[in-house]
Amino acid sequence: MSEKFTFETATQWEDVQRWRPLWEKWQNHPNTDFEHYQLVLSTRAANATPYVVLAQADGAPVGLLVGRTEPQEMAVKIGYANIKLGRARVLRIMTGGVLGTWWDELAAAAVEHLIASFQQRAFDAIIFSNVRTSTAFYRALQAQAGRSGPSVFLAPEPHWIMQIPPKNEELWLRLSSRHRSQLRKARRKLDEDEEIAGDVDFRHFHDGQNIEQFCQDAEVVASKTYQHGLGIGFKNDGFYNKRCQLFASKGRFRGYVLYLNGVPRAFWMGCVYDNIFHSQDVGYDPQMKEFQLGSLLLVHVIEELIKEKNCMGLDFGLGDAEYKQRFSDQSWYDCDVTFYAPALKNRAVVLLQRAADQIRKEAQQSVIAARIKRFWRDRAAKQAASEKPEAAEKPEKKN
Repeated sequence: MSEKFTFETATQWEDVQRWRPLWEKWQNHPNTDFEHYQLVLSTRAANATPYVVLAQADGAPVGLLVGRTEPQEMAVKIGYANIKLGRARVLRIMTGGVLGTWWDELAAAAVEHLIASFQQRAFDAIIFSNVRTSTAFYRALQAQAGRSGPSVFLAPEPHWIMQIPPKNEELWLRLSSRHRSQLRKARRKLDEDEEIAGDVDFRHFHDGQNIEQFCQDAEVVASKTYQHGLGIGFKNDGFYNKRCQLFASKGRFRGYVLYLNGVPRAFWMGCVYDNIFHSQDVGYDPQMKEFQLGSLLLVHVIEELIKEKNCMGLDFGLGDAEYKQRFSDQSWYDCDVTFYAPALKNRAVVLLQRAADQIRKEAQQSVIAARIKRFWRDRAAKQAASEKPEAAEKPEKKN
């Protein structure tokens, strides 16, 4: 006998609050922590409204889809450049927003339920952010593609994970001999530099009492990075300060800063969730690139996580990078999926997005891809260095 699936949607805070006990029971990612979700919608996404779907099987609650609706500038991204395509009303199912237990039949019914909203012209597009390709939900999206209007599946990107070893010695043994040699050489170079004169200090910021100091020192570094030049990454503003305070109040926040001669030169931050350290924002002073400060700080972060005993893994977060590959021993693939309402203009948008995605795929296979990426990052870092830290904030990539 087949199960009966029903779906209830909450778009007002008072309705979302009714499901808070279920939400907090199922939440397993900091991005969709209930209180973090509230913080994002109240500070970062002022024009957004909640959109949460409760899934039930035979009357019993089994899962939640966590999203938000907002007006958004649709764009095609090629490298670090965005080609704007006009504004649209978008429903975004957020990264980590599939909570509870999902199986193929339930996921298929949920996707059909969401797509049906196009018939009421509620949205121009539905974005499913960073869906893991091995899940029932991704399979349901694949099955729906082409049946209800144009859709785009961006090229899946690897998502890197590292199991935290029980001892420091095992961490070093996991690394290649060449990598170990490079790290030790970088540390010797740092210790022997005449200007630094051995004044190397690693500091930890875990509780709420020193969050302000962490944010100030992290901003000193972040304002010099290529991410800052692109208008993304850490910024010492009200949102980041409240975000760090929120997770610190739960005992989850972890912040690390590397100082040379008392000056912050690299930082790493994240939070521990379900015994996994989720890396969030990182940065190092590009003028100190020769010392590999980012890698040295990462090794220190991992050694500190080893001391915690109950931290079992390190999730490097979204996006691919060489350092993630070097340290990781597990991976999966994430994919951004967008379904559009069946309209002529949306079909044109899809053609542009698919062409851009093909360009990205071919560029990644090219031997000059890394050089191009390095050129844009260096350019962005120079732009950041020429700007004042208090420059107006630009919009971030959304999760």
